[in-house]
Amino acid sequence: MREEVIVDCETGGKTQEEVSGNQSIKTTGRWIKRYRRTIETIIAALRSVLARLREYETMITGTGLEQLRQMCVGVERTLGREINSSGLFGKINILLSWGTTGVWI
Repeated sequence: MREEVIVDCETGGKTQEEVSGNQSIKTTGRWIKRYRRTIETIIAALRSVLARLREYETMITGTGLEQLRQMCVGVERTLGREINSSGLFGKINILLSWGTTGVWI
């Protein structure tokens, strides 16, 4: 649910009021603020994971979410298999657990 909210706000241009489902608007706001506060740290941690796999992506572009997608594709390509998860945020959390980065999305 958190991933859907973030995607709708970041790529769909919706407000937190528009994307609040069963959770309160305040909860939605906390999710969005946490994402925006940590996205650059998460991207840096994923770049580190890619570097440890000797996968140096120089052409990663776009918004934070698009960069996350591109990085996951790079890791999966290097591993030669798809990472099983319920969504993009799940894949990222799996990757971030490898190096005990202490960062989660």
